[in-house]
Amino acid sequence: MTDSVVHYLPNAKIRDRLPSVDGPKIPVYGQAVGGVNGEFIMNGSVLFEIMAPPSVSGVKGAYAVQITGDSMSPRYEDGEIAIVDPTRRVKRGDYVIVQVQMEEEGPLLGFVKKFISHNAEKLTLEQFNPAQQLTFPHQAVVSVHYIGLAGPDF
Repeated sequence: MTDSVVHYLPNAKIRDRLPSVDGPKIPVYGQAVGGVNGEFIMNGSVLFEIMAPPSVSGVKGAYAVQITGDSMSPRYEDGEIAIVDPTRRVKRGDYVIVQVQMEEEGPLLGFVKKFISHNAEKLTLEQFNPAQQLTFPHQAVVSVHYIGLAGPDF
């Protein structure tokens, strides 16, 4: 009996590079410097746009925020991008972007925190550095949106 060698022909061809795909994009909000509790002014200024990850590519109003400071480290690090799904229901333990307006004509402030509870009286959030709970009167809460994913590169 003789050993035979089997030769396989290539099943792929190297072709030209694919053109870049221009899919849906979402805006990234934030600012370079955050406050004592990591808050930043939500003034509607778009820092830049990124390609929408599949989880929010069809979600109306999806957006992202750039994390500022270390108030949520090690969960979120300074400079990371957090992808927000404003249509998803928030439950205890979720990470959220909250917008509050403490004074009638005051600035709209954004906070990236861990959701504890929200009722007709107050919103309660948790931050890690320093470890503490933050509470806001219900009347000051403009929105509470779910953070679906985050990372340094999008």
